[in-house]
Amino acid sequence: MTTKGRTTAKRRRIAIVIDLEWNGKHHTHVFAGIYRHAQLRNWECVVWPHTPELQSESGKKAYDGIIARATPELAHAAKAMKIPLVNVWISSPVVDVPSVVPDMRAAGVLAGEHLLARGFSRFGYLGTQRARVSRQCEEGFRATVDDGTGDYTRHGVPLTFDSNLECWRRFQDRLATWAKTWTTPIGIFCVRDGKARYLCNIVQQIGLQIPADVGIVGCMDEENICLTPEPALSSIECGYERNGVRAAELLEELMDGGPAPTEPIRIAPVELIARTSTDAFAVEDPVVASALQFIASAGNRPLKVEDVVEQVPVGWRTLERRFHKLLGRTVSQEITRMRIERVKRLLVETKFPIKKVATECGFANASRLCKTFRQAEGTTPSEYRQRRTSD
Repeated sequence: MTTKGRTTAKRRRIAIVIDLEWNGKHHTHVFAGIYRHAQLRNWECVVWPHTPELQSESGKKAYDGIIARATPELAHAAKAMKIPLVNVWISSPVVDVPSVVPDMRAAGVLAGEHLLARGFSRFGYLGTQRARVSRQCEEGFRATVDDGTGDYTRHGVPLTFDSNLECWRRFQDRLATWAKTWTTPIGIFCVRDGKARYLCNIVQQIGLQIPADVGIVGCMDEENICLTPEPALSSIECGYERNGVRAAELLEELMDGGPAPTEPIRIAPVELIARTSTDAFAVEDPVVASALQFIASAGNRPLKVEDVVEQVPVGWRTLERRFHKLLGRTVSQEITRMRIERVKRLLVETKFPIKKVATECGFANASRLCKTFRQAEGTTPSEYRQRRTSD
């Protein structure tokens, strides 16, 4: 179009093919990022939940570009009409279109690094069967935490786990069965915050403590799920809005005649937000963190304060002062706390005699265990077991 000798660029019309009724960050925040860039470029955006008609009534292209959770049908139609298409769906079956997707492997690495820093030495993964997102998350997570010693466990659930009451009950039963096989303390990474919340419920129902026995990390940082109820979930903020912005930028490059990338553009997650579900070792002091890690790893053998002091580069007084400042308890109290939590788990989940429970939890003998347990819980180990197993 020309106005008084000046050429005015045609306003570009963009189709955004994302179902906004799916109220999750990976839909709504991607859309927000796309629209943010679109406003800067004065694009006319039309939102579709499904594949739109790409040809106008006059037979011309109805859109200058498309950003979509690309299906084979849409990809084929866009190619036939020679309309640039950018895919934002990580699990899209279409492999030959430019894509901007979250780097879920990097998210798995973040989760693994966080749990390692919290002192966990056993790990598990709760994922979704045959889902690309889940597979990539676990690849990063397992590569970070699995040292080949066998202290790694996984559980996959079907996509239809909550489609009806029967599926839901089966999901809960299998999740509980899996959790009862764990040796604690253990750090678990879940592919979605919803699954992490369900896992929290199961963990508490079978008598484990979060985060003392089980540290749980979710993914996507859906705040309505993460923040209530307690424990608040640690989770990974993937930054989906950045995915939308980059997808719009790429579409602009393609519409301007630029080359398509040969590989998917992967956008790294923003950060892991630590909350109550992993705060067992959530301290900024690296000396205290190191001491806590050592105490957790030595939960099944006798341990003295002197043993902990030998593992850190400060003296006993300094370590005690830092413990009291950050945790409100002494090193000895922390050793006892972790031992007692382990004792309670074994009393509920096993039929070990008290003598074996004492040995498994680092006590010199059953008498010492009973004395310490009564001081901490106001009851004997046998009474505690009877009450909990008869509930």
